[in-house]
Amino acid sequence: MNLRTILFLVSLFVTVITLGMFSAVGVAWYYGEDICQMRLLWCACCCLFLSILGGVNYYRDGFRPFLAEAGVREGFASVALAWVAAIVLGALPFVICAKVRFVDAVFETASGFSTTGASVLDLNEMKLPQCIHYWRCLLNWLGGIGFVMFILLVLPLRRGGKQLYNAEVPGLKSASEQLTPRIKTTAMLLLGTYVAWTALVMLGYDLLGMGHFDAICHGFTTVSTGGFSPHAESFAYFSPLLQWASIVFMFVSACNFALHVKVFYKRQFDYWKDEEFLWFLGLTVGSGLVVALFLAQGSGMLKMLNGNELARGWELCLRTSLFHIVSMMTTTGYATSDFCYWGVSCLPILFLLLMTLGGCAGSTAGGMKIGRGLVLVKQTQSELRRRIAPHVLPDVRISGGRVEMEVVNQTMAFLVIYLLTAGICCILLTFLEPGISLSTAGSAAISAISNVGPGFGKLSPSYTWGWMCGCSKLLLAFTMVAGRLELYTVFVVLMPRFWRIKTYR
Repeated sequence: MNLRTILFLVSLFVTVITLGMFSAVGVAWYYGEDICQMRLLWCACCCLFLSILGGVNYYRDGFRPFLAEAGVREGFASVALAWVAAIVLGALPFVICAKVRFVDAVFETASGFSTTGASVLDLNEMKLPQCIHYWRCLLNWLGGIGFVMFILLVLPLRRGGKQLYNAEVPGLKSASEQLTPRIKTTAMLLLGTYVAWTALVMLGYDLLGMGHFDAICHGFTTVSTGGFSPHAESFAYFSPLLQWASIVFMFVSACNFALHVKVFYKRQFDYWKDEEFLWFLGLTVGSGLVVALFLAQGSGMLKMLNGNELARGWELCLRTSLFHIVSMMTTTGYATSDFCYWGVSCLPILFLLLMTLGGCAGSTAGGMKIGRGLVLVKQTQSELRRRIAPHVLPDVRISGGRVEMEVVNQTMAFLVIYLLTAGICCILLTFLEPGISLSTAGSAAISAISNVGPGFGKLSPSYTWGWMCGCSKLLLAFTMVAGRLELYTVFVVLMPRFWRIKTYR
């Protein structure tokens, strides 16, 4: 394994963190937060020093084309170690500027980079500087597809680059199904679309009256389906019009970005040809209408996170239902009301299913992805047909294209790993938190591995995750990152065989 290449790749990730911190320094300067400005500048300089150190180590003997020879092992190891470095360094502003405990800062940073949006910070009690609010939201955006897409623009990786690509374009799509033959060109298209869509969402929020700073922060966290907000009330802080706009923005952000690329660069509107998108749209609208019907039939006032109690009119019920269905299914995690107090008995089961399923493949959303769900359902149908006619060959098709059996096997293996990881996390939480209920522990595990944010019980939108012990927070931080990196990347690196074998190329 080429350790110098891995160190160089990690240093490039640190460079991205450094640029983000310098932008936070600019926010601190703009709002006159002089103390935070100096502390953030110190953090950024430390990160800059480490990134330069990695580059100097790589080039100290002159240029050698190690990157062109990087293999699968370098790709896996670079992604895993870079995320560890990013989380540790990204936690520094919370520790130094906001006086947050290091374990809490690691949890908050892991939640940000993994686009989970679960927070240990009680914004009702803590008055964070604007630059830290900005940094929290920027973490979501960088963790969307910004990290590795940026790296792929500047690296000539031949084989290891596919591991970087698959880590940032998760789901059913593989590197062999990328948009163009060259990974670098594909990365440029995806990153350009990501930036352009972020700018459009920010502009939309701003024109609808959100305010410049809030529009920037929520633009970051909507497009990345992260869910952090500068306000403790989340989207209950804003008008109904902005909530309707957010529903649309969240939904579009959880669609396959390959479809957006075709719209932005090729003027092709292929959404209705994509079976995964149609299922995503149908499940979202159908679930939203069902929950809205239950809400409208309920009694009493509907309490919002901003403290207001509103009468259950049809517009309010439909907006509240669709907002939370889209928020949970896209794994964004925004909220306007605490759904644990809606009085809908079937809601926890429905939300857990939507959280597990997630958004579309090739998006920034978490969860298993709808594409994988379609593969599993159609493989089941295929096996049932073969019980009747054993001579029939397996035939799984999505959007008219045949899915290879290798992809089917990978999907089934992913489901097993996903369920085992969530189950083990749930069991460990019951040991680490003696007073926790099984429903709360289970929702915490599903929320973490699916990168959602809210859970049930003491993890509902009315609460933070700060009441947990340090070990639980570290366990959940690991689960969030594992879910964000599609499980395979993390668990492959943890295998002893990965570090021993010399033929991974």
